Amino acid sequence: MVQEVANHRDGNIFYSTHHGWKFPSGKAHVREPIFQAANRKVFEETGINAEPKAVIAVRHKVATFTSGNGTLFFFCLMYANDEQVKEIREKPPKEFFDLWWFSRDELRTLNPSQFFLHHREVFEVYDRWLESNGDSDLYYTMNNKSHISHMCLFSSV
Repeated sequence: MVQEVANHRDGNIFYSTHHGWKFPSGKAHVREPIFQAANRKVFEETGINAEPKAVIAVRHKVATFTSGNGTLFFFCLMYANDEQVKEIREKPPKEFFDLWWFSRDELRTLNPSQFFLHHREVFEVYDRWLESNGDSDLYYTMNNKSHISHMCLFSSV
């Protein structure tokens, strides 16, 4: 599963709601790279073509007795371009759920029951990282165009 933290230069973070506010997300296809899956899922759910920059969190869901399968969730930091952000603010796409850009202040004060638990945990770590590191970059790009994250949260449930 890929969970996308779609971000914008103005600091707003994109969320959808379906049983609580959460990042756009979905399953990767067989042999589909994480960043490609993240880009595809954000586009399918929002109409936004966001550029993946770094994996900032990984969540492991342990296999259950009934399913026998475990799942890894990758949270990707992504950036959207200005025109698409403006378009979503003016006319959200018609989907089975709502889409909205939130400021970090709005997310901090959102009722916990309205904010999908694991996504809230990732946001809180991301928010603390931004607060403590000021203008320092969350990731850097290597010579081979790979992105290295300076922040990574790992949890296993």
